[in-house]
Amino acid sequence: MSQFFDKFPLLLYDITGKRLSNYELSTNIFFRIRIIREILGNISAYYEYLISDSDTPEILADNLYGNPEAHWLILMANDIVDPQYDWPLNYNNFNNYVIGKYGSAANAKTQIHHYEKVVTREEQLTGIVTETRFTIDYDTKTNTIIKLSSANGNYTVGNTVYISSNTIANATVTGTVLSWSNTTNEISIGNLVKSPSVTLLYQTLLESNSNVSSIISSFIVPTVPYDYYLGLPASQEVNTYNLENGRTVVEIISREAITSYDYENQENNKKRSIKIIKPEYYGQILKEFEDLTSSKPSYIRKLV
Repeated sequence: MSQFFDKFPLLLYDITGKRLSNYELSTNIFFRIRIIREILGNISAYYEYLISDSDTPEILADNLYGNPEAHWLILMANDIVDPQYDWPLNYNNFNNYVIGKYGSAANAKTQIHHYEKVVTREEQLTGIVTETRFTIDYDTKTNTIIKLSSANGNYTVGNTVYISSNTIANATVTGTVLSWSNTTNEISIGNLVKSPSVTLLYQTLLESNSNVSSIISSFIVPTVPYDYYLGLPASQEVNTYNLENGRTVVEIISREAITSYDYENQENNKKRSIKIIKPEYYGQILKEFEDLTSSKPSYIRKLV
């Protein structure tokens, strides 16, 4: 791998920024070959490949092109500049990475990284199943604006408020004050935690650690959906839709907590899918590469 950039063209680089008063010859790591882009634009000239734990760029290059030094073609075709960190880690190296970042694999497997909403749809006649995932917050972040009757005081931004028929002890909804106007009597509440069945109308809004309260007169429904982890069903929610063509689609909505270990594993696996240029194009690419890299600018030819 140390020879990856050996054949790349050199460029004159001013390390001081004083207009070539103190320059060095440096490898142009951003060098690319146009023919590779043209080949990748032809879907029949390459195929998708999933990297296994036993694969390295050199092993793949030897198997595909008969030369381990052709690893540069695999890396360049996939815009991989750093083969150490942009190549997927094998099982042992991955676990060492997780331990170094989270202290232990056990910690990573219990620590929640984020939550996902999972929507699965099955077309009953064909049996085709599709799955869609959305990353969601633990708490809703969408502002919920509530219109109040005159309050007996001013609400404080950052304080927790409760919505109840009478007392905090009977609260059905909690949230955090984001803004409050005693002129318009509109209050904006974030991190709202409520059951979908709870109505906000004609209830009392109470602020914690104060005597401020008021009666809710109207509720402005947010225009942006506010999926949040606690707002999704703890068990699967199943909906059935009958389409006009007589077909039926069953939709299942569920929530899933993604651990840090699962997240890191997903990120590592994203690197496994690469494009492999078919071997029959290797000779043509190699010829252009050698033609380009052997043609050096005049100032470089004088210096080397």
